[in-house]
Amino acid sequence: MSGIDEKEIERRFEVISKFQISPEVTGNDLERVRETLTEQMNRQQPRQQKIWRIIMKSPMTKLAAAAVIIVAAFIGIYHFAGPIDGSSVAFASMKDVMRRVSWMHIVVSDDNDRLEAWICFKGGTMATRYKNGKVTFIDGQNHSFFSYNPDSNQITVTKLEENPLEIFGAGPLAFCDSIIKMLKDCGGKVIENNTIWKGINARKLSLEGPIYDHNTAVELLIDRQENVPVHMKQQVWGKDGSLKEARADFDYPETGPRNIYDVGITRTVQVVDKISTTLLKGRLINKDGKPVEGSVTLIYGDIQTDEKGEFSVSSNSERKPEGRHVGFAFTKDKRLSRGFLWEYSGEPNNLEIAVEPLATIVGRVVDKNGTGVGDVKPSIYILLGRGMFGGTSGKEWKTSISENGEFKFEGVPVGLPMGIFVEKPGYQGSVDLPELKAGETAEAADVVLKPLRGYEDGETDWTGVLSGRVTNENNEPMAGLGIHCQPGGKSVESTTNSKGRYTLKGLPRAKKVSGSIYADGYGHTMFGTVIDGNELDIQLFPQGWKLLNKKAPGLFVGKWLNTEPVKLEQYQGKVVLLQLGVYLPDYLNHFERLEKVQKKYGPKGIEVIIVHQKLHAEYGVTERDIIEFIKKYKVGFPFGIDDSMEKVKDLAPDRLIGNGAMYSLYDVKATPALYLIDKKGILRISPTQDNLEKWIRQLLAE
Repeated sequence: MSGIDEKEIERRFEVISKFQISPEVTGNDLERVRETLTEQMNRQQPRQQKIWRIIMKSPMTKLAAAAVIIVAAFIGIYHFAGPIDGSSVAFASMKDVMRRVSWMHIVVSDDNDRLEAWICFKGGTMATRYKNGKVTFIDGQNHSFFSYNPDSNQITVTKLEENPLEIFGAGPLAFCDSIIKMLKDCGGKVIENNTIWKGINARKLSLEGPIYDHNTAVELLIDRQENVPVHMKQQVWGKDGSLKEARADFDYPETGPRNIYDVGITRTVQVVDKISTTLLKGRLINKDGKPVEGSVTLIYGDIQTDEKGEFSVSSNSERKPEGRHVGFAFTKDKRLSRGFLWEYSGEPNNLEIAVEPLATIVGRVVDKNGTGVGDVKPSIYILLGRGMFGGTSGKEWKTSISENGEFKFEGVPVGLPMGIFVEKPGYQGSVDLPELKAGETAEAADVVLKPLRGYEDGETDWTGVLSGRVTNENNEPMAGLGIHCQPGGKSVESTTNSKGRYTLKGLPRAKKVSGSIYADGYGHTMFGTVIDGNELDIQLFPQGWKLLNKKAPGLFVGKWLNTEPVKLEQYQGKVVLLQLGVYLPDYLNHFERLEKVQKKYGPKGIEVIIVHQKLHAEYGVTERDIIEFIKKYKVGFPFGIDDSMEKVKDLAPDRLIGNGAMYSLYDVKATPALYLIDKKGILRISPTQDNLEKWIRQLLAE
């Protein structure tokens, strides 16, 4: 456990306390958990006592001791610092599969109790159902914790200060990491055998050894064909010879509960909401102005109206919605509808939505010669204004197309400016629609598929393959990274395996293809090559790689908006957190994170500086928009707009980017980018959200 500091220990105990597990573990069992986590803390008793008080005053109930250990491993309590060697053949073979899994379903049970959990790694959510009827739901994206109490028959919504899933990791692979690491750290030997479990040919990883002063046996079974964990069993023998046994079964559904109601809680249950803010209110009416019952679909999902047609939309996130959003209102029988655009104004909007009969859209997809093309799927886009457009899920209406390219959209809501978009590899076509009229059929102009640049010959062979290896700045393989390219409008993706290898299939032979790879701390790395059966190895370097551990090059700001011009030199003796490449419409949540950092570490000697990327007309963001943002949210740290890249052409001739001088000089590859400059003015790192505070503490301590 070396490498975990006091704050990390406390943070993990605070997370444990949010998990209300079930009856039976004794204070002695949990005391051993505490002792194990804190034994590396140089026995600083005051701090340990403070940590233990967090546990004792928490609302955490208990399962059996063995099940606590399994669940703790499951949420990442044992995901210690330091690499996992992956020496087990079974463990190594799981990695590629586990990285692609979005959902995990786990059932933990012992002789007396049972709990069931669903985890969405990509969405950051976790639903847990207990034997006593209690249900909890973590919404990591909106920082919300929902808890259903069957005794009071009510749901309590509170703010989630810290998401346990962030400790757990990005997917089931982190779960495997934590278990294997836990077993090896116990000092026992992990033994691999073959076995049959419920008809499944499985690898069995087993260990016998002491855990928390108990003699313990652990087994982890891995499906040999699917390469995923399917079962875990743990037996614990007490000093009195008593045996406690807990089991965990795993499966991997395509989807799972998206909210607490999907776990079986009815929507009639009383909700005690301690954190939400009302964003939108409204009601549905018919052509005669009379209220009608129905539903409204927005970015928050489907919102049901009451019998008077009234509805409201609330958010329990500190981040308020930015930009314009597409909404659809339907009556209960889905016969009347209307589409609308909504933009949060800072105060709850009040909408009156007049629903009308649905419309139909017909048209034809043709090639450049006017011949119908039927092997495509047309879609509807929404014109949002300001030169922007948005896609739709298409679930609101029925879509069909014949072999000769004649298409039909049935059940389309009126009220929104729309268009038709069609694509196939190497070709795209679109056409704006006339205004839809309620209950009528609109005829679209022909959607002509035109070849994209580089595909004009129409002779493309789509059997090309590109493979290679992705490494970091130290030439070490980088596993679990998504690599993506979109030649001719066709999306092709792959994920690097444990050796950093990737394979992209279905590419255009003899055509130049460009793509990108994203990694935290490294940003987006672009690549390009002609597909000719070649190998392409890609090496990634952190943002600002050529500047790291050197004197920070300074600030090149075209205009400061809330301060007199500042220079890095005036912050000597302090740590500077520099944020570059802000895109204002998506910025509020990033700004709130910086506010928390400033509030927490400002008194200790950190300064925050923000520089927005150079303004371009197509961004739809003006200097006035930024000034209004600064005033509205009372931005206290220096906020400027990037200068022209021409100002640094001599300093960074090999990486000039049109987004500005700072954007170019500091090699920004993901927006926004963070940089930490130490007390001596040395640029030390471009941190991620995961290691930002760790680096801040380290630099402040120097």
